[in-house]
Amino acid sequence: MSDESYRESNNTNGKRTLFLLIFIIVVAVAFSWPAIIALEEAITDEGPGEGLVTYNASRYFFRFDHPEDWQTEKQQYGFLMNEETGLVVTLTPAVKTENPAGGDGITVRHDAVKISFYYNIPEGMDLKNADLDRVMDYYQDRLRSGLLGKDTGIIQMDSFVDKVNVESEKTELYSVDFRAMRDGESVYGTLYCAKRARNVCAVVLTYTSIAEFETFREEVFDVVRSFRLTVFDD
Repeated sequence: MSDESYRESNNTNGKRTLFLLIFIIVVAVAFSWPAIIALEEAITDEGPGEGLVTYNASRYFFRFDHPEDWQTEKQQYGFLMNEETGLVVTLTPAVKTENPAGGDGITVRHDAVKISFYYNIPEGMDLKNADLDRVMDYYQDRLRSGLLGKDTGIIQMDSFVDKVNVESEKTELYSVDFRAMRDGESVYGTLYCAKRARNVCAVVLTYTSIAEFETFREEVFDVVRSFRLTVFDD
């Protein structure tokens, strides 16, 4: 075999190797691209804004923003507060007062208003094909059967369902108002629901004082609007 024919054969093998390498890279990028985009979106979250902090329920793939003085109650290490109901965290409005003598002020909680966040994987529900109406039915049934506590009875739930689009992350929420009774006291509230292909989430606003709710109305709705599902798309 001549040197010229050897060089031609060696060049052909090199081209094949290069083509195979390019093909592997293209396939790898094609499969990983959605994950790369999702990771980039998570990393480039612009932040909650002045005076706000972000609560990231990373174990349950959602987050929300709230005023920095508001109080969260949660289980250590991000586990559920209540495995039966799927309660992840509760949020209570609070105001930090100034100390005229200097030093730290006093934080006053307003326990008449509460926002609770739930995560569930409903048994027997085909979540990929279920719409949000079905998820609303699921959580309304759970409200009636003791989601807010065995001592809380739901006496009225609006049949009208209002669709709410969260502005920041375009997470789709449905909402429905309800009224309950607890120890002879009226409890007012709104149920918000969101879904993924593998789980559902609920944000439940409750208040026993209309006056206190009106005080924090705009901030409460800002919290709800900031709720978003995070990390990976279904």
